[in-house]
Formats: sequence, C-alpha cells, structure tokens
Amino acid sequence: PTFRGFDSFFGYYSGAMDYYTHVGGCGGRDLHFADGANQRGVVIDRNGTYSTHLFTERAVDVVSHHDATEGGLFVYLAYQAVHSPNQVPDRYAAPYDFPEVEPSVCGVDAGAKRNIFAGMLAALDEGVGNVTDALDRAGMRDETLIWFQTDNGAPTPACGGWTGSQNWPLRGGKCTAWDGGLRGVAFASGAGVAGGRSSRHLAHTVDAGPTFLDALGGDWRAAAAAYALDGISQWG
Repeated sequence: PTFRGFDSFFGYYSGAMDYYTHVGGCGGRDLHFADGANQRGVVIDRNGTYSTHLFTERAVDVVSHHDATEGGLFVYLAYQAVHSPNQVPDRYAAPYDFPEVEPSVCGVDAGAKRNIFAGMLAALDEGVGNVTDALDRAGMRDETLIWFQTDNGAPTPACGGWTGSQNWPLRGGKCTAWDGGLRGVAFASGAGVAGGRSSRHLAHTVDAGPTFLDALGGDWRAAAAAYALDGISQWG
C-alpha cells in the first residue's frame, strides 16, 4: 500500500490469518507494518493480541496524531473480522446463546458457530465505535465522511467454509454469482450525509473512489476519463 499512495500500512498480505498468532493461511507470520515506502517489516511483538483490537488501536492512533492544519485524512480500515477462522475472546461470544441446530452443518454445532460469529461481529462493532469516538475527541467527526461496507456475501460450506453467517433469503453465497454472493450491505454517515434515508439502487465497490472525489468537490467524471475508472459517483 505504501507504494500506492498510502503513508503507512498495518495489516496482512495473504488471507485467513490467525487472529491471535497472526500466522497467515499460507504459513509464516503475516502481520506487517510500513511507515513510508522504504521502511517496512514483519510485526513479531503482538503475538496473542486479537487482530480486531490491533487494527482498531492503529486507526485510533492515526486519528489521534493527525494534524488537521496539514490537510485532510484518508483511512482505509479493512478489518479481518468477520472472516474465518472463527476466533474471538470469550467475553464477546458469552452474551449469545443460539440454540444447537440438528442436523449439524458439516459436523459442526451451528448454534455454537453462530455464537462465535456474533461475538466477532460485536468486537468489530466495538472497534468501529472506538474509532468514531477518537474522531469526536479530535474534533473531526463532523468533518468526516464514513463509508462502511461488506466485501461479499457470507461463505458457505461449498466455498470459504461456513462461519455462522447467513445469506437467507438470498440464494447462494461467497464465490457464487447469485444474489447471496454479490449483494451486500453498506452505509454512509457523517459530513454531507442526510441521515434516515435508505436506497436499494445498484452500487458497486468501484463506485467508492468517484463518490469520495465528488463529495470533496472534485470532478469525478474527469478523473474517471483520465484514469479509465469503472465506477460512478453515488453522491447526491
């Protein structure tokens, strides 16, 4: 990311990283920190710390140390949660008590699986709240546009491994071209957004860039033509 316009990066390169050991799905430690294009390395001193907490901590630190007099701030906070593997500190899953379901899903107690998934989502929700609290403390909340979205439908036993999430009543899931794999939820909040409205119009992830540019007063059509962008602005 630091070779693509970001000043710093904290995260992982592969997928299915263990939430605590930070060993990636391909093996080896996969938690990285980069501060500038030429200063980067593997993080080895955060073993045992839940990744949702780590990414929240980093985002809060970036917000807290931002000097608004030097310009704006763009943060791309791509949490690992709620991706597999199903892992969460016990205190987040404890409030949930989904009943055991028979027959089991691929030999797994579906109720227990959903308890963990709900806990992972609760930890994520807490993290987002901590970031918005940091924006409030920095006096930046009213000037910040927040775009929150999923990346795809929930995985299924056929692809990605069932994690306790649910696409019903949509058909299919991750890795499919059915609505259960392609349709996701998103919301925008903050500066320039009138609350209490919803839309069922078609939008796509590639619309994010043109939308941000439009919201900032830029000419998104000129940028789309110059850089051959696929997306369109959803602003307004």
